[in-house]
Amino acid sequence: MGLDDLKKKLSREGQDFSGRYERPELRRHVEKQVPRREWRRDDRSDDSSFMWRRIFWWGVGGGLLVIALVSVVVLIFSGGIRIGSNANTLLDLTVEGSEEIVAGDKAVWKVAYHNNNTVALLDTVITFEFPPTAQSLIGDFSTVGLPRQQLSLGTIAPGGKGEEMFSAILFGAEGDTQSGKVFLEYRPEGSSVRLSKEVAFSSLVTSSLLGISVETPEQLKSSQEAEMLVRIVSSAKTPYRGLWADVEYPEAFEYISADPRPVRGDHIWSVGDLPPDGEFTVKIKGKIRETVAVQNARAKVGLYDRTTGNFALFSSTTKSFEIAPAFLAVSFETIQGQLEPGVATAGDSFIVNVRWRNNLSVPVTNATVDVRFEGEAVDLRTIKSERGEFNPAQNALVWVPGRIPELLVVEPEEEGAFGFEFRTKKDLVGKNFTVRLTSSMRAPEVPEGYAGVDINGLATEEFKVASRVAFSQKGFYTDSRIRNSGPLPPRVGEETTYLVVWSVTNTANDITGAVAHATLPSYIRWMNVVIPAGGGITFDPVTRELTWSPGAISPGVGYSTRAKEVAFQIGFTPSVPQVGTMPQLVSEATFEGVDAFTGRKVAITSREFTTSLDDDPAALQKDGNVRE
Repeated sequence: MGLDDLKKKLSREGQDFSGRYERPELRRHVEKQVPRREWRRDDRSDDSSFMWRRIFWWGVGGGLLVIALVSVVVLIFSGGIRIGSNANTLLDLTVEGSEEIVAGDKAVWKVAYHNNNTVALLDTVITFEFPPTAQSLIGDFSTVGLPRQQLSLGTIAPGGKGEEMFSAILFGAEGDTQSGKVFLEYRPEGSSVRLSKEVAFSSLVTSSLLGISVETPEQLKSSQEAEMLVRIVSSAKTPYRGLWADVEYPEAFEYISADPRPVRGDHIWSVGDLPPDGEFTVKIKGKIRETVAVQNARAKVGLYDRTTGNFALFSSTTKSFEIAPAFLAVSFETIQGQLEPGVATAGDSFIVNVRWRNNLSVPVTNATVDVRFEGEAVDLRTIKSERGEFNPAQNALVWVPGRIPELLVVEPEEEGAFGFEFRTKKDLVGKNFTVRLTSSMRAPEVPEGYAGVDINGLATEEFKVASRVAFSQKGFYTDSRIRNSGPLPPRVGEETTYLVVWSVTNTANDITGAVAHATLPSYIRWMNVVIPAGGGITFDPVTRELTWSPGAISPGVGYSTRAKEVAFQIGFTPSVPQVGTMPQLVSEATFEGVDAFTGRKVAITSREFTTSLDDDPAALQKDGNVRE
């Protein structure tokens, strides 16, 4: 039925449509049973989707990273960018000039740099580290040499280059190689890393305008005295100011004296100002010891700092020589009495052997050995020898062939020894005493084949006599210098005062740097009474230390003049635990100083001071024990 027929039928009266419409039968809807969801998802379709999304984004990110890395590599290899170590590799740094120099003359170095990078180098600083012997062209020389020099170059553009000049006066011994370094520090543009490039350089010293030499006799024989000549010569056209000389002696050379005298020890001289073409000479006298090794003497000239001991070397030289044994050799062997090498003490006893030997290839007949004694410090009354005879005209012990059979004929390589003993004077008053022993072995007839040759042997031994210094700590209750108070013996709870006296005596030589120390127990009161007033003694209440600085102790103090003394008062209030005892009032006292002539350190310790009052003649034995 069409739509038009339907419309017509609807418009007619009495039309019935019931036969054409059937009411449908509706069934009850049954809900689908949906499983209850758990807390943990188990939805495989959702997980799969999530995983694919992750793979997608990881792929995108990885691809971008690969593209970025490839781009950087391409830029680097194409020269578009250079960073890191490449920036250092592409930076050229060179040093030219003064490969060979004359010590004391001007040296000049040219430092060139070239930035081959395509990026700028920022905050650039160049540092020139001079060789250690370099000195400034302008101003005074320095014992620490010329410090490193820094220049700020700022920014070096890509391809930028430049050069800087550095100069100094360079010193050193002929043949020395003087080395230095150059550093260039910078930061590549676009980087926060600071890099550095380093180049080393060296200069060979071919000659010197400031020369130094050491001269010795052609033949040096053991056990004999010899003279060493040190000569400093300037060929510069300007003066050298404030020079010093230092000599390092060989092991076989024992210093005796020098002209002029050294100003520090036995090896350092003040040369002062050396004018153009000027010269300075030192004559050094010494004794040659027997040795089989080659000996080296080294002398140097430069600047010396007396405070620190630093020596800035300008020029140096080394002299090598050998020691020939004497044909008739003698030497001393000290068995007893020598305090330390080259030092003796007043009142010391000496037991000495003088050894002799025939180093000739033929016998020697009627040989004589003697030992001469020189110096006021020798007590001639104490010289003794079993076989030697004393000759007062020469102050010598003599061993003669008529009395000593082995000296009648001395065969080749035959040797022996004679012993003797002596003492130094005990009560020497004065200073700078020495003891000098000189021994010789002689033959009146020169053996065949040795005509015109000095075959005699000679040996010397010299001791500086150290001063005898005495230091004491004594305590008194009864003393004319001050009135003490309090009970004696001391009683618990009551204060008793005492006077403590420190005293120093000195026989010979000046004693410098003298100082004495002690401490007070905590139960002792410092009374702040010193005799004489301002006597150089101080007390530290924190450390409880007493310090006395008496100044220089002159020779004869305590002998030809009064002893150097200081006295101070202390107070003691006993406590119950100290009843029946003799407590310490002052600790052991120590005295230290230096013997200015011998260089020997003086150290003396004096016993502690207690209530026993051992040095007070007016005190009784019972006065020491503390009572209640």
